[in-house]
Amino acid sequence: MKNRIVLASALLIGVLLISSACASLAQFQGIWVNTDAGTSGITKIKIDVSGTKVAVQAWGKCHPTDCDWGTVRAMAFAPSVDSDLASTANAIKAIFPEDFKETTLVLTISRNILRVVSLNVFTDSSGRTNYAAEYTFRKT
Repeated sequence: MKNRIVLASALLIGVLLISSACASLAQFQGIWVNTDAGTSGITKIKIDVSGTKVAVQAWGKCHPTDCDWGTVRAMAFAPSVDSDLASTANAIKAIFPEDFKETTLVLTISRNILRVVSLNVFTDSSGRTNYAAEYTFRKT
């Protein structure tokens, strides 16, 4: 089962890398808010870029204030093995581990819109179904 999840994640990343236009890593930098103000999922993402190092912070919908998932080191991807990462990065992967679940975010940019695929794997033996969700964000 875990191998299938890893394979599905790898395939999804591959599709996103192929379908995204080349961007620079600097284009990801900033604070992004979900275009759906009524989302019950991820509400905001902050991306910090320093050279080719990336950190991602995310917030999820909670009441009365959104839940801060914390900041994690992320991995940037370029379109090919011989590409310059800083000038051609077209995707970022960030993994947010929690006690009961691991969330992998795959972030891409197209036409100044940040697209995020969220892959959620429950690790607590609760029997809950793993799920994927997609979101779009605009820079503030």
